[in-house]
Amino acid sequence: MAKGTVVKSLVYRRDDGLQASIYGACPWQSEAEKARWTLVERGYTVRWDDGRVGCYAGPWPTPDAVLAALPKHDITP
Repeated sequence: MAKGTVVKSLVYRRDDGLQASIYGACPWQSEAEKARWTLVERGYTVRWDDGRVGCYAGPWPTPDAVLAALPKHDITP
């Protein structure tokens, strides 16, 4: 059984609405471009014990919604 922990779902969002994962490459290439990006919360997801973050669905609006959506997994709120 997979084990995980509920965590906040975060993304980088640029001032024009473009989004980038916090787990991929850096979305800016200069200090001027960096100023256009902010880190924003999108809800909640799961950080699995093997290091993966996320799931086939989500993010969910609350930690309880994560637990309700994934009842077959051992997830710590």
